[in-house]
Amino acid sequence: MANIFVVDDEPTILELIKMTLEMDGHTVETACDGAEALDKLGVKRTVIDPLRPDLIILDIMMPRVDGYAALIELGKSPKTSAIPVIVLTAKSQMRDTVAFERNVAGFVTKPFDSNALLDKIRKILAS
Repeated sequence: MANIFVVDDEPTILELIKMTLEMDGHTVETACDGAEALDKLGVKRTVIDPLRPDLIILDIMMPRVDGYAALIELGKSPKTSAIPVIVLTAKSQMRDTVAFERNVAGFVTKPFDSNALLDKIRKILAS
């Protein structure tokens, strides 16, 4: 299955998504905000073993570096610009704000249905 990187500042949501994805056979790495995500991916600084996930699930409303700023950095970096991103947000109007980013492959609005999230992931990974 796929390597998926989940970024969310809510520990409960992070753990729920991680468990759901692992039960579906995926390998999951996590980060609690955009700054940690960019570090783990080696976008803002050089790291010895940067993550190279097949897909990123990225929350928008987070402290330090929010998902919108992280999404812009992901799109600018040759290391991460081709990685599809599912934007996870509590605000459905955020779709209009981030839809133009080239690496956005889909949106999931909180609260979300785990089966719907898995279906979306399968479709994105199959394309």
